Amino acid sequence: MKKNRDIITRLKELKDKLCDENFLKNRGLGNEVPFYVFDYEPNNEYKVRSYIKKEILKRYDSDSDIKVVEIDLYELMIESLKNDGILEKVIESEERGGSETLFKNLKNSFSTSVAIKYITKKAEGSEIVLLTGVGKSFPICTFDTLLSNLQTVLDTQKLIAFFPGKYTKMELVLFEKEKLKANYYRAFKI
Repeated sequence: MKKNRDIITRLKELKDKLCDENFLKNRGLGNEVPFYVFDYEPNNEYKVRSYIKKEILKRYDSDSDIKVVEIDLYELMIESLKNDGILEKVIESEERGGSETLFKNLKNSFSTSVAIKYITKKAEGSEIVLLTGVGKSFPICTFDTLLSNLQTVLDTQKLIAFFPGKYTKMELVLFEKEKLKANYYRAFKI
């Protein structure tokens, strides 16, 4: 992580980059999928969330020429469970069987394919997708697997994934301690 710049400085730079012509036209990517990972120290989670809502999304409101959508993985999971009519059942399963039962039921109900279906629908018509809630949805939604599978459906939109941990272009280390199973090297560090 770039420790020489504070998180707000990095977020301001990101906000400016989103309207940069080279970024918008995918210049310099060498035909790679326009996926980016914005990694940050986990203790900055609330600053990142607040900045996205108050600064980045406000800049790209409904009047903007550039359509930006935020997709929070945790909120997406809750929405999926509600739409399937099983949210209450999943909550009750924890009361009956504990955390392991809850985890198993959530993992079965909110698979990578379900997440991709919802993300694809929410991202429709947007130019830039801000993927948040990575830490909140772990370990139900595994970020590395999700990124690998999203490449096939979000091949023209720019995806910026906000990652509470460290991304070295060779590995993803969630919360700076939980090394994810798959090495992911296709996203650009932003």
